[in-house]
Amino acid sequence: MNRSALIKSNPRQKGAALILVLLVLVLASTAVYTIGSRMSTHRHREQYVIDYQNARYAADSAMKYALATVGEMDFELRQSEYATEFWDFSDLFQLNEEEYKQLQLYLAANPELMFDKSDIYKKGTKLNDLKKSGEFKTIDEFFERADYDNPAVDPNTVTVPGPYGPEWPYVTDPMEIEIGDATVKIEIEDENAKMPIMWPTIKDEEYRRQAKDSFDIFCGYMGLSWEDVDLLEKQLDTVAEYKEFKPSTKPTATEKPVKQTSRPSQPNARDRRRNTANRSRTVTRRRSATADAGDFARLLHGSIVDLEKLAEPIDNTGDRYVAPLKYLAVWGSQKVNINTAPRHVLEAAFAFGGSPAEVTEAVIQERKQQPFKDIEDFETRMYGFSDIIRRTKPFITTQSKFFSIKVTAERGNARTVSVATVVKDDKKVSTVAQYSY
Repeated sequence: MNRSALIKSNPRQKGAALILVLLVLVLASTAVYTIGSRMSTHRHREQYVIDYQNARYAADSAMKYALATVGEMDFELRQSEYATEFWDFSDLFQLNEEEYKQLQLYLAANPELMFDKSDIYKKGTKLNDLKKSGEFKTIDEFFERADYDNPAVDPNTVTVPGPYGPEWPYVTDPMEIEIGDATVKIEIEDENAKMPIMWPTIKDEEYRRQAKDSFDIFCGYMGLSWEDVDLLEKQLDTVAEYKEFKPSTKPTATEKPVKQTSRPSQPNARDRRRNTANRSRTVTRRRSATADAGDFARLLHGSIVDLEKLAEPIDNTGDRYVAPLKYLAVWGSQKVNINTAPRHVLEAAFAFGGSPAEVTEAVIQERKQQPFKDIEDFETRMYGFSDIIRRTKPFITTQSKFFSIKVTAERGNARTVSVATVVKDDKKVSTVAQYSY
């Protein structure tokens, strides 16, 4: 019997041949899939690198533009005749998701409480269409007829205006632009509207206890557990070992030996060189407030303080980003603007003077009528709290000068962020810190 006939007559050999064929096919398929997967991963990696490079270029370009133009921007406080206790931005941090939804509906049905009449048409309302239909003749007439069943504005689009008009803590509406193929968003925030996180690093006994009270007030409002507060205090104590906060309006003084440059009395060149080398004097050099702020910015964004923990949202706030980090100044700003800070930040500041809740309520009600022009105006209008104001002066201001600029650029699956903090004194701008991630 020949070989082919033997194979045909043996079923086991047929099965073995079939298994061998299947094994070869599986191995071939696996090889093809592996090669294809690796090629696809390589292509995606290459594309991501390209997207990231384009996004990084767009972010850097946008940041240069922002830094070049921020000096020309005027961040004016908005005085609203319609402000009421119900919707003041100062207390938004206390609202849970359901309460915030109710506030949105209320403002959507009563837009006169949220916008100046000249701004109504810019917010996507139904006013233009209703006016054309002849259902009412004036905006005031429409306001009188506004109700919850037929809101003028989509409640889901309502944001409560902050002290500058845009949502707190923005000083201007976020800007979205296209640079190349990347989408770029530029946001500018008022850092003086937040509580300086370095306050607890004070070692001066005159302020140490009040600094602890200030920190406890803020953490209590933010719902932080005692364990979290204790851990954060230990982290800030470590920061204080490197640099402590000193509440003063003057620059920090440092001493450094400097060579004597005056001409010695000896005419001999050798004696002149010897006397000049041996003589030295001590002079006082002063570091700017910007340099001090930069020191704190580097320390706070190092590995000492767990900022990620502070960035965790508070429970029951839904899609809104309400977290302790949102209300903390972590870039070196040292004073709180009483015109732009929310309630819990104000109370933390006035803890240095005493009766923080009482004076904070008075400040909120007074600034609704008109922002405080300067500290002198503040003392005049709040004369009943003169002792508290005197003790709190090193920690408060009426004009924000410290701002953070955040640039977010996206292209494809790549996303990059660049942040810069600046001190803006009129049109003069000094960069404190800048980093990207």
